[in-house]
Amino acid sequence: EFTTQDTIFGNETELNITEFKKWAEERDISLVGITKDAGEVYDQGLNSNDIVNLEEVPYWWWAESGLRKIPDKILQIMKDKTIYFSVKKGRGYALASDWLEGTTAGFILEQTITDGQAVHELGHIVDFTGTQGIYDDPLNIFSDIRAEKDRVFTGVENYNPDAEEVPEGFINLYSSANNQEDFAVHFAHYVLNAEEFRKKAETDEVLKKKYEFLKNKIFDGKEY
Repeated sequence: EFTTQDTIFGNETELNITEFKKWAEERDISLVGITKDAGEVYDQGLNSNDIVNLEEVPYWWWAESGLRKIPDKILQIMKDKTIYFSVKKGRGYALASDWLEGTTAGFILEQTITDGQAVHELGHIVDFTGTQGIYDDPLNIFSDIRAEKDRVFTGVENYNPDAEEVPEGFINLYSSANNQEDFAVHFAHYVLNAEEFRKKAETDEVLKKKYEFLKNKIFDGKEY
């Protein structure tokens, strides 16, 4: 059983959910615990009976760990959006709009929540909202680089999840699934696995272009 005094990152770091909530509130981001998984939300929406205290959701702190690494300029796109923390096992799911009953735009994190999952789903919102302005979101702060983003992050035409080798130009197999995963996977790697990303980019010109795009167009030169 985990409590707010658990150890993370190998350090005696006190987990403080109040500080996480304050951090989110300052950025107009809502944090909501839920009992449904993403599939159930997609099929049924949310109602008040589906809401639980964030403290009751395991591993919420890993999401905080990843998201606090993101510059505030990028986090602007989460203004008035929600991060849903599910108690059920699964993965992540981006909600690019509020069309599901009882939801707002944002993303869902399922168990076991990780920093990579949180940053990956944020990457989808950066793509959907930031560059594409889907659903007329007024915070498409990267709209001027959409054409270049679409040239750099393309996925592959014949994605094979069982392929034995990672295609050239991709950090891993899943990143080649489509243009959306291409961007989100590399976005997360830029933040959380930067050294690996840079090393592979040394011998892969396409990966180098992706790294440089993220560095210069999304992160304003910030490296990890």
